[in-house]
Amino acid sequence: MKTLYLMSIIVIAITANYSFGQSPGGVGTTNLTAWFKADAGSGATNTGDIVAQWNDNSPTAAHVTQATNSRRPIFNSNNINYNPSISFDGVNDYMSNNLGSNSYTSEFTMFAEVRLRTLNPEGAYFHNRLTQSGNIDLTSFQLDSDGASYRYRNGSASLFGAFNNSPRLFSFVNQNVGANTRVKTYDLGLETDLTIYTGNNRAQGFKYYEMGTNRIRSAFSNNSSAEFIVFSEVLSVTDRVKVESYLAIKYGHTLDNSLGGITGDYLATTGATIWDASNEPSYHNNVIGIGRENSQALFQKQSHTLFDTTRIYRGNLAVSNTANTVNIGNFSYIMIGDNQGKMHNTTASFAEIPAGCGLYSRLEREWKLKRTSFGSLFNIDITINPFTAPTLINPAELSLLVDDDGDFSNGGTACYSNSDGSGIVITYSNPVITVSNISNVMIPNNTRRYITIGSIDVNTPLPIELDDFDISCQNKTATLSWSTVSELNNDYFTIERSRDGVNFESIATVDGKGTTTTRQHYLWTDEDNDSGTSYYRLSQVDTDGAMGIISTRSINCSKDLNISIFPNPFENEMHVITQLEGLIVLIDVTGKIILEKKLHAGENIIQTKDLASGVYFVNFQTLDGELNTIKLINK
Repeated sequence: MKTLYLMSIIVIAITANYSFGQSPGGVGTTNLTAWFKADAGSGATNTGDIVAQWNDNSPTAAHVTQATNSRRPIFNSNNINYNPSISFDGVNDYMSNNLGSNSYTSEFTMFAEVRLRTLNPEGAYFHNRLTQSGNIDLTSFQLDSDGASYRYRNGSASLFGAFNNSPRLFSFVNQNVGANTRVKTYDLGLETDLTIYTGNNRAQGFKYYEMGTNRIRSAFSNNSSAEFIVFSEVLSVTDRVKVESYLAIKYGHTLDNSLGGITGDYLATTGATIWDASNEPSYHNNVIGIGRENSQALFQKQSHTLFDTTRIYRGNLAVSNTANTVNIGNFSYIMIGDNQGKMHNTTASFAEIPAGCGLYSRLEREWKLKRTSFGSLFNIDITINPFTAPTLINPAELSLLVDDDGDFSNGGTACYSNSDGSGIVITYSNPVITVSNISNVMIPNNTRRYITIGSIDVNTPLPIELDDFDISCQNKTATLSWSTVSELNNDYFTIERSRDGVNFESIATVDGKGTTTTRQHYLWTDEDNDSGTSYYRLSQVDTDGAMGIISTRSINCSKDLNISIFPNPFENEMHVITQLEGLIVLIDVTGKIILEKKLHAGENIIQTKDLASGVYFVNFQTLDGELNTIKLINK
């Protein structure tokens, strides 16, 4: 969404787009004065459809329109957690209504679900105008001058988040306190800014008449908006959290719980807690959910984490939430969060394997599930780390482990596998494990349980824990180095080389350490490295002859690159050293742009904590147009 000015909220009307009694969070419709959502009211169904009118789903019915075709935004059917958005082009798109300009509310609570996605400095606005004396701008979103961060402006700029092309959930509260006005800003439920305006600077109203343009700055935002909500009152803390919970479940956000209390909690419209962030907060990571509450028009049938490492859904996974045609009972939820363990077996996970299931290994990562009045079967997708040698995984050897207290070694763990009579179905499509038909027998209603994936075979997943695999040039010679944290029955490694990245030949073997829990370091140098780009593939062979490809790296030791990235593989962050200023673009294997950032000469640190495991490509283009491409692996 783009600039949104708020104005006149007195008009009351009921239209075909508004279902009487429905409101976000179920907090009531009396003061619901704006409710724009991309999945209802745009008239569009397919990605690329042009939006001529976007209807307000609140009783105000303050619909916005655009008569000029070239200024109309477009519809994206699957932009944020399988839900649609309305995208403005940053050039001249905007929409407006014909309400008057003399009515306003001086107190309000506002919510915005947006994706800030431009790199043009100072060119992206999600603008909400609060009038002061003299019609001065009071609040807005804009990109900071480096094009890589965003800030919330309320007179003075306050930087409060890194720009990463990710969906964002913001909330605002404007409250009169005596002769003053208090403006609070919330990011994922966490208060990030508090400003008090006094005297003539008091905010006099929240008005809207345009969406997509900032008239004062004559700029157009390059954002996508999924939902925008305004109540012409200061909601209570509980009611604000209810609305944030509705948006977080729908759009796949993890609410911030750093302040304790009910911050980070997910509440139903009744106020019932469907996810308690303070209960075992180590699992309050990558929180997603599916569920239905008719009173707030919530019907989320599938959901995924920000970087799509975990999915939860009913029926068959569809291209969008709308395309998924399964049913879910009213007032029912499944919520899930993880402990950020590694997506492969480790020394720590070996120490917590339940007895009686005949398991050999298990993933370190665990998930906590909370089931609330959910009577249907559901499914989970789990993306495995590439260092588990995913080509070796056999779903017939996998089990879903369900534990009652999060300690999988002290009893209370049930193991479910294919053909065991439970109805569970475990399938595998590299690198995703799918567990289907999880029932309320396995995870009873109105309880919480803990799950992970185990294997009965030594080769599923790969019985080594690789810590890194790097390749570098030393005096024009390629040097390979890697380390393991633990090894089980590791006979040897093989190194293969290719000139085209397709046809490989074996050029060396390096002995493994058998079975060990001590970190091991390996180094090998290719004395016959030729000029040009060479590709090196590292594989591991067990004592029983089972072999798995670990990873492939490429390097050109005859060329001085303008960029160096380490470590590779990386985890949580990458260090980028450049000789020149330029633009870095991180791309996944499907060609999707994950991150764009302007880099300065020297060392730059890029945070990748929530990035999915897998293969990525980095394009780095200098100001003079030279382009370098590097292949990376995220653990």
